[in-house]
Amino acid sequence: MRTDSRRLIIALAVVVIAAPALAQFEDSAETRLEQQRALAAELEGPQTRTGVMSLEGVAAPGDLLFIGVDDVTVSTYNLLPSDGTAFPQFTGYEVWGAALIPDPTPGNGVVYFNDGTELYRWPANGSPELCCTMTFGGANQSMVSATYDPVGERLLLTRNTTTEAVYALPVVAANCPASCELTQEIVYPSTADIGGLALDTSTGNLYGTDDGSNDSVVQINNDGSLTVIAAYPAGESDIDGLAYGDGKLYLITDEPGDIYVLDIASATYQTPIPNPWTSAEVFCGGALGQGLIPVELQSFSVE
Repeated sequence: MRTDSRRLIIALAVVVIAAPALAQFEDSAETRLEQQRALAAELEGPQTRTGVMSLEGVAAPGDLLFIGVDDVTVSTYNLLPSDGTAFPQFTGYEVWGAALIPDPTPGNGVVYFNDGTELYRWPANGSPELCCTMTFGGANQSMVSATYDPVGERLLLTRNTTTEAVYALPVVAANCPASCELTQEIVYPSTADIGGLALDTSTGNLYGTDDGSNDSVVQINNDGSLTVIAAYPAGESDIDGLAYGDGKLYLITDEPGDIYVLDIASATYQTPIPNPWTSAEVFCGGALGQGLIPVELQSFSVE
């Protein structure tokens, strides 16, 4: 855990560094906080994490929704997408973005998630493994969303400070990457703030939650342009997690409330499902698919 004094020193330094760049875009207070957190993580470097695993499972296989937030004291969960029934998985790690390599066999799914600049790999029947520190041009990089591209066998991620873009990182056979040096793939308008990312593997369409100029779910096109799919539900302006499954997008919030379900074809919202959060956080991530059910339901700690 970071001390309060250390947080204050880093936050003040980041405000001084980031203020000129932030002023010109008139970002929201939440967006500025997220940018400050991202820059602070790059300055701090790797953090020591100690996790406690629960690995609660369900009786039947199928798609589950993995979600987490950027608070080490708050559990990650697997949710039933039908009604939001939540099963705790592990604590001790911050989740800023998450991506799933699914598998039809229960427990064989692999989730990648990032804790600031650090990339972790979580086999659904085990404990998180630290892969490496993500870099671009040799410099530490904080990412704020992630999804998996099975065709390219790579993670796609977004960054919320210069340069705001979709980045890529190869991951082969669900292992840790050989290198955590990112490549820059799609640069989108700097007025956007893409905090959630999801890929429809059947069409190749890439979607994001844009807290910037749109406050909408958007499609991120290969040329960097954004196509609005649907405005956020009324009253929402900060949605930092996104997952895709069966023609639907799941909009994951980082505070007590709902996970919104958007039917892409009709651009309409269906009945939301409740999230398990009891406190408001800054970042969150999620991924949907098969293979997230632990084979053995047990509790153990990771030292």
